[in-house]
This record gives sequence, C-alpha cells and structure tokens, in this order.
Amino acid sequence: MKENSKVKSKTKPSEFCKNTLKFSKAKSTEFITDYFSNVDDLINAIFEYKRLSNIPSGEKCLADLLVKKEG
Repeated sequence: MKENSKVKSKTKPSEFCKNTLKFSKAKSTEFITDYFSNVDDLINAIFEYKRLSNIPSGEKCLADLLVKKEG
C-alpha cells in the first residue's frame, strides 16, 4: 500500500508571494493595508479556508471566531 505524504515547502510565504503571485512588495505596510482593505473579501476567504481545509476534530480556526451573517 502506498502511503500519501505531504512535503512542506521551504519557501517563505513572502517569497512565494513575490515569485509566484508577482506581489513585489508583499511585506510592505501599504501593500498589506491595500490588499486586505476589502473586509468582506477577507471574511469570505476565512470561511472558504475553513470549508476547504481538513481541520482536525477539536481544533479551532479563525472562522470559528466569526459570526456568519445570513443574507
């Protein structure tokens, strides 16, 4: 039986953003403020992360701290 294993990348998140996503100033305050300025997009991304992730039983994530609005 073949065992599946995950290999963690040794690439720093800021380097991934710079090289793969072409965000040249991913660490700058101006970039971060602008990128996360749309709060609705950020909240939707947090809930989408929870939906797609395999979070172990009993473990909480950021979405668990938020109250989802209906509508």
